[in-house]
Amino acid sequence: MSKCVVEYDINLESDIQLSFSMDKCTVETTVGSDDNTSLLKVTIVYDSKAYETLADAPIFTRSRYLSILGIISFIVDEPFDVFGSSTRKMVVADDWELSINNTLFKGGVDYSFNLQELLNKLGSLRQHDKELMFSLLDRWRKARFLEKETEESLLYNDEATLSYFHVLELLGDLSSKKLINESKALMEDFCRKYNEEILSLSGVALDSETSAKAKLMSSVLEKDISVFAKISYSLKKYNLFDEKTSYWTKSLIEARNSVAHGRRVFYDKAIFPVQPFFPLASHDLYPLEFLRIFTAKVISAHFGV
Repeated sequence: MSKCVVEYDINLESDIQLSFSMDKCTVETTVGSDDNTSLLKVTIVYDSKAYETLADAPIFTRSRYLSILGIISFIVDEPFDVFGSSTRKMVVADDWELSINNTLFKGGVDYSFNLQELLNKLGSLRQHDKELMFSLLDRWRKARFLEKETEESLLYNDEATLSYFHVLELLGDLSSKKLINESKALMEDFCRKYNEEILSLSGVALDSETSAKAKLMSSVLEKDISVFAKISYSLKKYNLFDEKTSYWTKSLIEARNSVAHGRRVFYDKAIFPVQPFFPLASHDLYPLEFLRIFTAKVISAHFGV
């Protein structure tokens, strides 16, 4: 068994000073070889068996690398990708360690507290919940990447909208089990009260009829628990649900359905800015930037940061 290290260099386009450690991974801002460029160096440590070579490194580091990219993209609001400027792989001594302080400065402003808060939350999560957070951040990073790529070309407006919607949809699905349980509890309370006060049932008959009626009602009404209901239920938990977000969510679902189902898209007359393809969504309620901020807020609220 050998201890191996992979270093990934990521080009920086803005004024960022970032460093932190997490799960045998470190991130730090460095200077490029020409002294005029800034890089983010991501270092990942893993154990290699005797029959494995350094060429196998991506197999063992990719999931952690994508997770790190999700974190740094989220906290600095830039869509970092895997297409960095260089990669280095090496075998190191068993006692090799790299430890750095957790700091974040963007545009000269200190955001280290926000970084530490996120890292503390990640450190306190169970493995299942941590994987969920990495999944959400990866969805958000992909949407942010598509948004940046489409800013001038307008090539990926539909795809970026769909990716941002996936964040809300995933969080809505997480709430569906609790939502269904609350729905069943409401129906059971109603059926029990109806059987007891209207039909004057009691004892075993009351329990039996309540169970049967509640089951029947659930089979009918649970079909009405739509993706809108799930997302809205999540937003209510985070105190983000009101008439505006309700209307926005409905409009976003309409746009998602248009993109996902690929309906006819011909328009005789275009509007500015003219696009390179017929848009699948008939209208944009808000700019993609609004979707980015909203979904980031929902992710933060879900994990309490």
